[in-house]
Amino acid sequence: MAAVFLKLLNLSISASWLVLAVLVLRLISKRTPKWVNVLLWGIVALRLMLPFSVESALSLIPSAETVSPAVVQFDPAPTITSGVNIIDNAVNPSLSEHFAAVPTASVNPLYVWTEIAGWVWLIGLGAMLLYALVSYLRLRRRVSVSLCVRENIYLCDAISSPFILGVVKPHIYLPSTLDEVQRQNVLSHERAHLTRRDHWWKPLGFALLAVYWFNPVLWLAYTLLCRDIELACDERVIRTMDESAVKTYSTVLLACSIPRKAVITCPLAFGEIGVKERVWNALHYKKPAFWVVAASVAVCVVVAVCFLTNPPTDTDAAGLVGFRREQVTYADVTDASGAQPSNVQLTAEETDAVYALLDALQYKRLGAASAMQDCYARLYFISAAGERCEVMLSEREMLVNPITGGKTARLYELRSGSTEFRDYLLGCIGTSDAAPEQMSHPALSDDLTEAERGVIDEFLHWAQALRAEDILNLQFRDGSGSRFLVDAELTALSAQLVPALNALTEAELYTQQGYGDSAYYTLTVNLRDGTQYTFLCGFDCVRLLHPTFEPGLSSSYPSDRPTLWIDSPALMACIDSLESSPAPLPDFETVAGHSDAASTTGYAAYDALLAEISGLRRSGASDVQTDFSHDLLSVNDYYQTPGWLLRDLDGDGILELLLGADWGDGHSVIFNIYRLDGAKAVRVVDGWNRSRWYLCTDGSLANEGSSSAFESSYSYYRYENGALRHLETVISLDGWLYSDTTDHYVGGKGFRPVSEDEANAVREKYTHETLSFTPFVV
Repeated sequence: MAAVFLKLLNLSISASWLVLAVLVLRLISKRTPKWVNVLLWGIVALRLMLPFSVESALSLIPSAETVSPAVVQFDPAPTITSGVNIIDNAVNPSLSEHFAAVPTASVNPLYVWTEIAGWVWLIGLGAMLLYALVSYLRLRRRVSVSLCVRENIYLCDAISSPFILGVVKPHIYLPSTLDEVQRQNVLSHERAHLTRRDHWWKPLGFALLAVYWFNPVLWLAYTLLCRDIELACDERVIRTMDESAVKTYSTVLLACSIPRKAVITCPLAFGEIGVKERVWNALHYKKPAFWVVAASVAVCVVVAVCFLTNPPTDTDAAGLVGFRREQVTYADVTDASGAQPSNVQLTAEETDAVYALLDALQYKRLGAASAMQDCYARLYFISAAGERCEVMLSEREMLVNPITGGKTARLYELRSGSTEFRDYLLGCIGTSDAAPEQMSHPALSDDLTEAERGVIDEFLHWAQALRAEDILNLQFRDGSGSRFLVDAELTALSAQLVPALNALTEAELYTQQGYGDSAYYTLTVNLRDGTQYTFLCGFDCVRLLHPTFEPGLSSSYPSDRPTLWIDSPALMACIDSLESSPAPLPDFETVAGHSDAASTTGYAAYDALLAEISGLRRSGASDVQTDFSHDLLSVNDYYQTPGWLLRDLDGDGILELLLGADWGDGHSVIFNIYRLDGAKAVRVVDGWNRSRWYLCTDGSLANEGSSSAFESSYSYYRYENGALRHLETVISLDGWLYSDTTDHYVGGKGFRPVSEDEANAVREKYTHETLSFTPFVV
C-alpha cells in the first residue's frame, strides 16, 4: 500500500506544478476563449492519468519523483527531492531529524507512516466514491417521477433548477415552473453541454479528485474546472446571439440560480456555479480575434510539452559522468572496501568497457545524495577539458559526484547490471600488485619505437644531470595568463625543481594513449643550450611531460600514440607552489627545516609546517600561539614519537597531512589534519589530549572527547571535498544518547536516548587503525 500511495503522491505533486501554471495563465489571459481553460484542465487530467511520462529537456517539472520509495524505505536520513532548493532546504532537515532510521529497527519510521498513510488514502477514496454514489442515487430518486416531453427532455416537479443527469444516456431535467422563454434558453445551454461532452468530463474530474483527494491543490483545480465548463458552455451559446438575446439569457441565468451547498459530482446544473461571473462574461462577451485563438492553442501546446514531460535523467555513461568516452584522458578505479584503499589506473580498453557497462546499467534517481553505504569501489574520471567526476558504487546504489562544474551529487538505485559491473571492477582492482596508497600505473611501454625510446632516455639523462645553472628561465602559465619567473622566485623554484628532476627514475614514468591535455598549470623550462621542456600539470598527482625540442612526443603527436607521463609528488609540489605567486617562494633548504630533508613531504606548504613544528620542538618553546595542537610540542610519557604521515583521506589524489603521536598499545592519536588549498596548508581537524582523533579502518574519522568525568562523546565523520561530514554521535551523560544529525549536544536537540548496548554497537562499528608516524626532525 505504501508503494501505491507514494506513486500517487509523486504524480499529484508533478500535477500540482501544472495546476499552478494553469492558474497563472487563467489570470493573465482574460481575452482567451473560455474553452481554452477547460483544455488546460484536460492537460492536468492527462498528467494525473498517464502511468508513464516522456523525458524532455523542455520539461518545467522540477522533479519527477519528489518522494522516492527507496529513500523512504532504506535511507537512514530520509529526504525529498522537489527540485526546488528552497523547499528541500526547508523540509529536509526536519524530515531527516524526525524520521531518522533507528539502528535497531528493521524498517525506517517514515516507511511505517507511509504505509499507514496508504491505508488512510484508501479509506478516503472509498468515502469519496460512496459520496458520489449516494448523491447520484438521491438525484435519481428525486427525478424518478418525471414527464418525458420529447427525446431525452423531462419535466419534473421535484427540482428547482435544470440539470443534466447521466453519463452513457444523459437526460435533461427541467423544472415544470419554467416559462417558454426560460425553457428555450436553458435547453440551448444544456444541449451545448452535451455537444461538448461535458457530462463526461465533469465526472472524470471528480473521479480523479477522489483518487487524489489528499492534495488540496487538486480540490482547487476541480472547483475551477466546474466553473470553466459553465463559462465555456455559456460562451458557446451566446456567440450567435444578438445583444437583446444575451440580456434575456443572463436574466434566465439569474432566475435559475441556486445555492451550491456541496461538491456535485454528476449533474450539470444550469444555475449552480459562479452565476455572477457568468452573467458578467455574457454581457461583456466579444468574439476573440483569430490571432488570440491561435496564440491560445499555441500556449496549450507549450504547456503540454513543458508539463506532460519529465526532466531528463542520465540515461548513459556520458550523461552520468558529464563527458563522453572520447573526452576521457584519465580514469582509475579504487578498491574502497579495504582499510587502505588502493588505486589502479584503467587502460584505454578498460575505460571503454567501464563506459559500456555504465551504458547497460538500469538505475533510478533517488532523493538528495547522502552517504554511500558499503561502498566497494570508486571510479574517477578526468576529461580533456579538466572536468572531473567520481562514481561511488555499492551493491544497491550509485553515487555520482561531479567534482567540477558546480553540479550537485546524485544518488541512484541500481536496478540491473550491477553484478556484472561489480565483477568487472573487482577484476580490474585484483590485477594490481601495487602497495596500499600507491597508484598503480602501467609500466613504460615495451612497444615504443626506437625514436620514442631515444626521447625517453634523453629526457632521463637530462633530468638526472640537470643543474640550476643550466636553467635560463622558467615560464609559468595558468588560467589567468603567462609570465616568466624572476629574481628570488626563480631561484627558489629552481632549488626545488632541480632535486625533484634529479631524483626521477624510469619507474616513475608511464605511457598512455592520446595526448591528454588536462592541464591546469604549465611550467616551461628553457635551458641555456636552446632546448626546452614543458610540464603540463593535470589532476590526481599525474604530470604530463612534454619535451618540445623533439617532435616524437610533442603536442602535435597523433592522438593514438603513447604520451609520456610522470608520477612525482615532488614535481607536482614545485609547480603547485606557483599558484599563489608572484610572492617570492621560501628557500627549499629552509622550508625542509634540516639539511638532510628528513621531514620532506613533497609538498612545500606541508614542509613549511613541519619545519615550524621541528623548530619549536628544538627550542623547547611550548607556550607560543600556534595553528596546530600544543600536544605536538610537549614531551611526556603519554604521547611517544610525535610525528606526521601523509594519507589520501578522500581519494582525490591529493594527500592530506596527519599530525599525531603513538599513545602506546597500538593507539595512534591524531591531533591535526591539514589539506592543501592551492599553495596553502589549511587545517581541517583541531584536537588536543581531551579531544582525540583516530583514523578508522573504513576510512572514517573518530573523535573521542571528554568535557568532565561525567560526560564523554564519541563522534564519527567522513572526510569529503575538503571538509568533515558528520555520520553519527553517541554521548555518555547520565545515560547514553544518540544522534545522526548533529554532534553538538545543545539542549538535547537532535539526540534521543539509547541503551548502553546500542551505544556500544555504534562504537564497535569503527575500528581504529594503527598508524606509523614519521618523527619530527629535531
